[in-house]
Amino acid sequence: MSEKCIIDVWMQHPTKKFINHPMFSSLRRWNKEEVGKETEPPLLAETIAAMDEAGIEKGLICSWQNQEGELIANADVADFVCRWA
Repeated sequence: MSEKCIIDVWMQHPTKKFINHPMFSSLRRWNKEEVGKETEPPLLAETIAAMDEAGIEKGLICSWQNQEGELIANADVADFVCRWA
């Protein structure tokens, strides 16, 4: 039996600006969260733990922007990588 290598090729670790953006209000309703209430993003360790639990060995973490600007900046991504590497 061969071992599988799982890589998430497009993932984000959310920032406060990202996770509270109105475009995600439908997801908050779906998760039965209070819409309009400011949410704290998960800790980086929680994201890594979720990856470990799912068997994801590596991830390509990305920034995120929309027409309003950066919601997860390249500098945020660099900070996440430096803190975890």
